[in-house]
Amino acid sequence: VPVFDITTVAKCVMKAAPSWAASHPPGFKSKVFLDLYHNSDFLQCAEDLFDPLFIEPLFGTQADGSLKFYEGLSRDEVRYLTCTGGDRPLPATPLGRSIALYDQGHPYPVGSLNPVCMLTAVGMCPGVAADGFSCPGPIPGGANCGGGGFGPQLNPRVKGVDFPCGADGALCASFADVPPLNFDPKADKDNSNACAIPAPSKGFTFQKTN
Repeated sequence: VPVFDITTVAKCVMKAAPSWAASHPPGFKSKVFLDLYHNSDFLQCAEDLFDPLFIEPLFGTQADGSLKFYEGLSRDEVRYLTCTGGDRPLPATPLGRSIALYDQGHPYPVGSLNPVCMLTAVGMCPGVAADGFSCPGPIPGGANCGGGGFGPQLNPRVKGVDFPCGADGALCASFADVPPLNFDPKADKDNSNACAIPAPSKGFTFQKTN
């Protein structure tokens, strides 16, 4: 499976820049996202990076089969990396920042993240660790917090729809306020703090324009 993340999008945006600039002079009114997704250079870049034979040299699985930055780990250690927040077993040096240092942006100072936003039970859902595997317990992550509609939460502090603990965790005084993990959304529709329902695999096709 090719690696696809925000850096991939950034690469393709830069690939599209010359032709975009030529067709969008200053003052040109544009539906930016729609026009970008129909830009032939952006589409070609995305298709190239979706090629199963493409190897991202900066991270992920390399041509020799190793996992960059995780060389020498056993199959089980790699399988459960998500459960540890991606950190390699000690005494290896952590690869990233602690989630406690996550920058929430203005007006929150770094280091003020609510504890209920640092740990989530969704890691225990099937398939989170790897296909067919789940984590044995809660994992580092902010799934309890966020904004936007997320369905009923079984949290007496939440009115209407929201993530379990609100945008910044203020709706949960402690982990006791976090709704229990709902392993079967179909069986319990009143609790949206739930595992994702596996969807049938579908192909993804870009449509080129003339």
